[in-house]
Amino acid sequence: MSDVITLMEFKCFDCDQVFLLPQGSRATVCPRCSSDRIQHAGQMQVSIVASEKKN
Repeated sequence: MSDVITLMEFKCFDCDQVFLLPQGSRATVCPRCSSDRIQHAGQMQVSIVASEKKN
């Protein structure tokens, strides 16, 4: 059985960086260029199908 998480997609107008944040989060600045010109581009659902346990 896989877990599903929802991520929000954002895009910077100045450097065209696309980045994802957990659902419910809001972007205020671009992590790449620190611009505050951010556009909400939508959301996506991601299925976590496997993970490795790290010691």
